[in-house]
Amino acid sequence: MDETERSRDRRPPPGPKLPLQAGDLLRSIVREVGSKAQRSRFSDALAEAVGERLAEHVSVLGFRKGKLGIQVESAPLLAELRGFRAEEIRQSMNAALERDGHGDRISEITFRIAGTGHA
Repeated sequence: MDETERSRDRRPPPGPKLPLQAGDLLRSIVREVGSKAQRSRFSDALAEAVGERLAEHVSVLGFRKGKLGIQVESAPLLAELRGFRAEEIRQSMNAALERDGHGDRISEITFRIAGTGHA
């Protein structure tokens, strides 16, 4: 096979087709804004549950099907929250979300150390 034949066989890598249709673009924007608003609600409830001192050391990763992911900055904090305070935090956050009129209920919290990808 010569160079000309090889260049004809090359196909662009799979990925999003450009340009995006207006409907697809709008759906992706609405989805992103919605997830940011949801994350903000959970972040506020988390800050209330853990208190000011710890709030700057934890962040919400995401929420899906009742499971909330929380990222923590250190192993000692991970041990404290996972081992001793997970249920207290879950209940406090659910109370805050309910009080603020949000229908999301947390059934489980998963903690993870920041930057490691490990739970």
